[in-house]
Amino acid sequence: MGKKKRKFSNEFIEEAVRFYRQSGLSYSAAAKKLDVAESSLYRWDKQAAIDKGEREGLTTEERKELILCGGRTVNSARSAPY
Repeated sequence: MGKKKRKFSNEFIEEAVRFYRQSGLSYSAAAKKLDVAESSLYRWDKQAAIDKGEREGLTTEERKELILCGGRTVNSARSAPY
């Protein structure tokens, strides 16, 4: 049986990214200390960098707008029923 998907608060995600960036640890080591998946920590860090203008991509707000307007993001297209 697979692992149950956990939901993290925005505050936890922000603190996790801050911890990773300040710790000097690898994604793997930081994720283990935070008890989260390495891929989750990587994704949160990547999105934080986009939101701060440090990296190209859709910001969190732009993603929300796109979804509200009926647009699709890459992830929502993957889960499409067709």
